[in-house]
Amino acid sequence: MNLKQLLSLSLFCAGISIGSFAQDTMVLTLNQVTDMVMSENLDIKVAENNHEQARIEKNQSMATLLPDVNIYGDINRVEGLYFDQVSGTLQNTQGNFLNAYLNVNWNLTDVLSGNSDLKAKKNLLESQRLKLEFTKDQSLLYVLSKYMEVLQGYEQREILEQFYATQQLVLEQTQAFEIEGRVSAQDTRIQEAELYKVENMIAQNESIIELKMRELLWALNLNTTTPVVLESLDSYNGLPISVENDPAQLEQNISDAKAERTDLLGLQKDVEASQHDLLSNRIGYMPSLGVYFNYGSGYSSFQQNDFNTQFTRDNVMTSYGASITIPVFNGFAKRTDIAKARASYDNSQLALEKAESKLYLDISNTQLKISADEKAISSNSSLLNARTLIYEVENEKYKLNVSTNIQLSQAYRDYLESSLEVNRSKYQLIYDQLLLQYYLGRLRNSLE
Repeated sequence: MNLKQLLSLSLFCAGISIGSFAQDTMVLTLNQVTDMVMSENLDIKVAENNHEQARIEKNQSMATLLPDVNIYGDINRVEGLYFDQVSGTLQNTQGNFLNAYLNVNWNLTDVLSGNSDLKAKKNLLESQRLKLEFTKDQSLLYVLSKYMEVLQGYEQREILEQFYATQQLVLEQTQAFEIEGRVSAQDTRIQEAELYKVENMIAQNESIIELKMRELLWALNLNTTTPVVLESLDSYNGLPISVENDPAQLEQNISDAKAERTDLLGLQKDVEASQHDLLSNRIGYMPSLGVYFNYGSGYSSFQQNDFNTQFTRDNVMTSYGASITIPVFNGFAKRTDIAKARASYDNSQLALEKAESKLYLDISNTQLKISADEKAISSNSSLLNARTLIYEVENEKYKLNVSTNIQLSQAYRDYLESSLEVNRSKYQLIYDQLLLQYYLGRLRNSLE
């Protein structure tokens, strides 16, 4: 059974009649919410921007492997005493000068470091892509939890309203008994107090619904004051299948999670990226070897030939060569860069190790919680059946004046508590099932 079926919960108490709401009330289904979080959530948009930035940086790193190509030019006018570099004469007059040349410079050592930097940027790009996918899972889990909390509130509202109506009948019955002289005024006051307690519980539940709804709307990047009602889930076929907690199953789940969890895969790419970054910095200790090529020309008004002749024939210059720079001392700048890169590499390994160790804890604890949730549902349901029977018996005995007001009130409170506890344990199981799929890296797939 996948989580799509699991989430199709029969909430008969929380059924929504869309036609009964005002036209400006937004009714959201589970499918709409899951689609909206992918397109509107701000955390996802930030992660998308980070991924795009990493893509641009990777492309820029590819360009650093190519030689630098530049075109230079200058034009000036001189008045007064001036040494003409082209003619080699000292002139005391007015003149115009123009120079232009093409420069190609290729640092071969930078190609080595640039190749390592490119590999680092490719890994960072993949890391950002994986982090984007993980952000989608995080945001989806958050939205689903708020959606479930609101639906739980809806169902608790129905339970409390039913109990409120029941308590009103009990109060009216007690008032009638008081008139007949069968009970004292104190009994009536006790039943009034029970009614006020239920009213307070209803008010608290409405406050929680409003709070969780606003948190949901915030995650969807909607105005938190927008009137919204969530559509109930109406085709549920039973409780989820139990999760086996034997060691073999646990180890298999952890192994699968390591292969599928996008945050862990992203951390692995961070380790590879920092390793290449460290190598790139170490290349800085090597001599810098470069080659260059220059091609240019110039014009001087002090020469006799015209502009075209000077620029295309007389003053054309070509030069090329190679250069080497051997690092001796640069204020320990490179050593500092390497130390920083080493620390970054070590930290990325520690982050991966920490995440993998926590993975075991998260999955094992969640599997245990699911087993506990299932047992809680079974025991709470049995307890509810028993307390329902006790309440019905006490109510009949109270009508026959063979039970006390205190006994009826206690049976009533026990009945209400068990009803709410069954509701809470049911939704806790749904959330823990979602959480396990999230820890396994399968949350979105499980909803398809």
